[in-house]
Amino acid sequence: MLLRTGEVVDQGRNKALCGEPSSTAAATTTTTTTISRCRAGTEALDTETKRLVTQVLGEHVGILKPRWNENEALSTMKRVVDHVLGKYSYVYNGMLDGLSLDDRGDDVTFVRAIAKSLFADGTVNWGRVVSLVAFGAALSEYLKDKGRESCVELVGEEIAVYMLTDQKDWMTENNSWHGFVEFFRPADRGSAVSNALMTIAGVAGIGATLTLLIM
Repeated sequence: MLLRTGEVVDQGRNKALCGEPSSTAAATTTTTTTISRCRAGTEALDTETKRLVTQVLGEHVGILKPRWNENEALSTMKRVVDHVLGKYSYVYNGMLDGLSLDDRGDDVTFVRAIAKSLFADGTVNWGRVVSLVAFGAALSEYLKDKGRESCVELVGEEIAVYMLTDQKDWMTENNSWHGFVEFFRPADRGSAVSNALMTIAGVAGIGATLTLLIM
């Protein structure tokens, strides 16, 4: 049967009106669903990153109580950061001593500058992320001891904002905080040594960055 001009379009429109989706409507629905899922994933990463960093720093200095329902990413970060600070506390303390923190007041924007320099060579891994958070914990402890505990939250914000801007794509590509948990759950001793060396390299990178800031 021959169709007059416009009948094909009308039939497609009628199918959509009768509940039978046209190809255009189906494609639009798929695209909308994909965008919604991406947006939800992004919002979840933003929320978890801010909450994780804030909680780690807050618990470290004693201004936040441990969460009874903490997830694996939080417990892993706390464990690894405590290990790094326990082993390299003298390194971090030496770094802080050279920053003239008492002259900076409540300005902690330099934290983001340190973060940018730490990853400036293009090498990104979870070991360096831990090193950055550990630096934030050491800095927060110093600020609290000086009666400036209100700055602890600001330190966390600087770290979280950096991670969610400069390193967000990398985090997404590496399975976000699920990838972080797996990274520090090595299947063999060789992986454990490798991951530890990455973290140590991150500590050294922060030290070099602070040296440049002090000079």
